[in-house]
Amino acid sequence: MAEHNTTKRTPWGLIAGGLIAVAAVVTAIVILDDGADNTSRDSSPNATMGAGFGDDAIRAKVWSRLAKHKDTHLEKWDRALSQQDGSSATALRAFADLVDSVTGPSGFWRDAVPNELLSCHDKPDSPACEGLDAAASEFDEWDLLASKIRRLDGSRADVFLQRNGKDIVSYLDTYVPADASDVAMRQTAFFETKIRKFVATK
Repeated sequence: MAEHNTTKRTPWGLIAGGLIAVAAVVTAIVILDDGADNTSRDSSPNATMGAGFGDDAIRAKVWSRLAKHKDTHLEKWDRALSQQDGSSATALRAFADLVDSVTGPSGFWRDAVPNELLSCHDKPDSPACEGLDAAASEFDEWDLLASKIRRLDGSRADVFLQRNGKDIVSYLDTYVPADASDVAMRQTAFFETKIRKFVATK
């Protein structure tokens, strides 16, 4: 009597077919993913430096804001800021100088405003002068950022600007007057939110 072979045979055909199907799915996903990415990739050197701000967009925004002050607070940067665009390192160094000029220890808001525009030496206890004093901690934070910029390795400038770009733009839109006049001071967002309520309207 012939013996029956009870060993189960592996369905190699089914396995091979399954592997082919999986490979096809993976290939399709890769193709679709690559197609989606190609529409947003930037081939510029800074493309890999972004931190969610749109690659070069934040640098361009900072640069354009700084350029507005090349004839006033940033005269030493006039030549560089007259260019359409510049490096992150240049933008950061110019910004650090701007901080010194505007909110630094001997800058506009800490010197010219209290001593000349608001005459705080005559009325140090006035609400406006006290409001200005209360903002000292804000100014200290910007001093710290400017100090970090001056110690920054140039090779890290792109990353640093991408990470801090929104704050820098906010600073430029909040504290920096068009010039050092009383009129320009009153047109800043900082004056509007922190000081105006204490100062007589002119």
